Amino acid sequence: MVTYPTIREGVSQLKGSELVRSNISVAKVIRTIIAKSLGPFGSKKFLVDSMKYYKVSGDGASMLEKMSLWHPIANILIKLATTQKDVVGDGSISTVVLASALLERAEKLLDERIHPSVIIKGYNRALKKTLSILDEIAEEIEYNDREVLKKVAYTTLSTKLGTKASSILSDITLDVFDKIRDKRETNWIANINLVHFIQKPGGSINDSISVRGMVMDERRIHPDMPKRIKHAKIAVLRSPLEFSKLDHHPPTVRGKIVMDDIDLIKPFIEAKPQLFRGWVNKIKNAGANVVFCEKRIDEMIGDLLARTGIMTITLYRWAAKDKHITRVARACGANLARIDELEEKDLGYADLAEEREFGDSKMIILEGCKNPRAASIIIRGISSEIMEDAERAVLDALHAKASLFKCNKIVAGGGAIEAELKKRLTMFSRGFGGKEQFAIQAFANAMLCIPRELVRNTGLNPYDVLPSLTKEHQKSNNIWYGYDAFTRKISNMMNVGIITPLEISKTILKGACETAISILRIDDMLNLKKERKEEIPENASGRAMQLPGFLSAEHLPEFKDYKQKYTVF
Repeated sequence: MVTYPTIREGVSQLKGSELVRSNISVAKVIRTIIAKSLGPFGSKKFLVDSMKYYKVSGDGASMLEKMSLWHPIANILIKLATTQKDVVGDGSISTVVLASALLERAEKLLDERIHPSVIIKGYNRALKKTLSILDEIAEEIEYNDREVLKKVAYTTLSTKLGTKASSILSDITLDVFDKIRDKRETNWIANINLVHFIQKPGGSINDSISVRGMVMDERRIHPDMPKRIKHAKIAVLRSPLEFSKLDHHPPTVRGKIVMDDIDLIKPFIEAKPQLFRGWVNKIKNAGANVVFCEKRIDEMIGDLLARTGIMTITLYRWAAKDKHITRVARACGANLARIDELEEKDLGYADLAEEREFGDSKMIILEGCKNPRAASIIIRGISSEIMEDAERAVLDALHAKASLFKCNKIVAGGGAIEAELKKRLTMFSRGFGGKEQFAIQAFANAMLCIPRELVRNTGLNPYDVLPSLTKEHQKSNNIWYGYDAFTRKISNMMNVGIITPLEISKTILKGACETAISILRIDDMLNLKKERKEEIPENASGRAMQLPGFLSAEHLPEFKDYKQKYTVF
């Protein structure tokens, strides 16, 4: 007699078509939440956590990451959105909306008693054909075509910011991208990590600027030091410009100095200014007129440097000063040195070192650095939420441009490429017989989810606009016709300037299709519950003392940046 293992008590099981439909319903709920943020007229979400901290965002990946979503399918879609953003920088909302649309179409086929394996086979065939169609119709561009690069940035920025702000920031990203891209042998690369962002409250996004060099949220250590130095020769020091005070050491090595002879006090006091004058002369003889120091600077040596006319800045207050002192040295071409080893060959160079006022604060700016690929962007705005959104949008635009180096081809946006794929996949499905044809046709119909949501977010009825879009694509030469959200008309999106790198479109399709297929493959789910711990009797010896408040082992403290859980309104 054969015995079969049974599921232990307390474990719930869900399987079969009931589980598949449950998973699809979760994906449709996620799409309902996030689809309203698609396009230039998409809405933003107001997220509030349990500590009443709030966040306003229209970025798909950021919204999903901050939401308190416990369902495994929801977590799969969150990872899909974040991966899309990390890889190519744009399309996080589109890929989640498309994955949900594919699952919704698959649900209708399941109602017709078509097996999931047949649907998966049809989806794989459709994806392979879709990628070949994209390679066929995409237009090739030159890497140094500034007009195309600007349009790519504008397309990405316009979905998150206003028209005027997108136009200004697209020019800024174009200037910055020219500084950070580099050609190695036959390949172009762009290191986005070379871009340094500074957020400064005050003004508007339109007041944001780019700087060819470094920007630091610091100021001169002495008011009598020069504010502006042209042809700056920069010394970058890792050693402190002060006496090593005993108070700065750990408690185990602290001590005090005791003198029993009054004649010893005078030379001890005179040794400090003599040492400091020697350091200042060392800096002056090296030819430096700007000094960056990673450690503390004594007030006396600050006064001596001010009299000499040397601008001095300490990065001691910065949280990640090790990273920033290295960034400064790399930007200006200086060598990190100690004060007793400083020489002329260790100095860096910048065309201009200046302290500027931004709002109520001041910043140090190095322009025209020796390293041409050093760039900074100063983001302005009336609130931290606006500046964070603008910074994310600029990063997305830079990543979108960098994706052109992987494949120098572009396609039109505004739902144009999806409408053309729908037409061609419909023709492709007619070459198959049986149930697989319905799966390929379902994939084709799901393509229209992107233009449908774009139309809906502008306040129009998709059933009034999509027939006109489909009619235009029946003509042989209208492959780039899509929905212009600004004019609310069907237009040639290539002529309008709404374009997308081919690499982004491919990543959206592959990520959405593979995610939908992986969810359709799930046919069994076991909900494993934790076993109850055996309680310790009150009279047991060695019973642990109950700790109050957040010291209890059973309680997790809630801080602003600790496992935030948001509620969606």
